[in-house]
Amino acid sequence: METKEISEFWEWVKNNIDHLAPQAMTNEFIDFLDEKIGKLGDFSWEIGFDQRVSKKFLTISPEGYPEYY
Repeated sequence: METKEISEFWEWVKNNIDHLAPQAMTNEFIDFLDEKIGKLGDFSWEIGFDQRVSKKFLTISPEGYPEYY
């Protein structure tokens, strides 16, 4: 995985962060996000809202694939 791809992904997330809010989430956006993450590798991911700190989150996990660590 190239650093450029990773940087471009996080720049895209930064520009689309409002779509991660539960009230703004659409199936189309979820599918698009899944596609974007899939281009980076075979990752699992989760989005949500942490009420303890009042922040949205996006967690991406390599699911035990050491080559992604």
